[in-house]
Amino acid sequence: MKINIPQPCSENWTEMSSSTSGRFCTSCQKEVIDFTLHVDNEIVASLNQLNGKICGRFTNDQLDRTLLKNKSTSVNFTSFLSILGSIFLFHSPPTKAAIKPSQLIQILPSSNDNLKKITPKVADSLKHIRGKVIDSDNYNNNISGVAVLIKGTNIETHTDENGEFTLVIPDTISLNAIILFKYIGFAQKELPLKAFTTDMEVVEMRPTTLAMGEVVVTPIVKKATFWGKIKRAFGVN
Repeated sequence: MKINIPQPCSENWTEMSSSTSGRFCTSCQKEVIDFTLHVDNEIVASLNQLNGKICGRFTNDQLDRTLLKNKSTSVNFTSFLSILGSIFLFHSPPTKAAIKPSQLIQILPSSNDNLKKITPKVADSLKHIRGKVIDSDNYNNNISGVAVLIKGTNIETHTDENGEFTLVIPDTISLNAIILFKYIGFAQKELPLKAFTTDMEVVEMRPTTLAMGEVVVTPIVKKATFWGKIKRAFGVN
């Protein structure tokens, strides 16, 4: 499906009262559901449950495109063929390699001296930074699940339910390194490592361009392909 908001609402989101799924708009007397932090599959599931007209708050990159759903857990056609192949595989006679007796491998213990030489002193080579990520439009909104990483590396952590994080920094990382913050519905933010000068640095993330108003859902109709017809004949998805 595709979703769009033909007539965006001009009401102020931050001035609306909180509700279970978002905010309540006193102007139109409707609940405005906040979808900005939802992934495609969650949006599709919610819209399928909410029949009728609804108001929602979305990021612009969530609108006017096909929403992707996760693949069904039911058996698909490829899996169907794989199952058939497995049946023939398990009924095939064992090969010589399959019945070859296992070989014993003797592992000699290393001496304590050698172990001491190769054991790295991890605690001595690391430091850390701590911080808290909040919504720049609402300072009371701590953002949990934000990816916090050293740019260009695989050193990463995530904020907890209070928006707080601790990121381990190896001594090999320069003070000019960039700390990257990423989260759905918010603009990506970069800060230099040397900017973290307090025990709990507060990091503000700005929501991406938002659209709010009555949601129009456009279903996507797919034409049946040759393989699709065959799959339906076998009763698989």
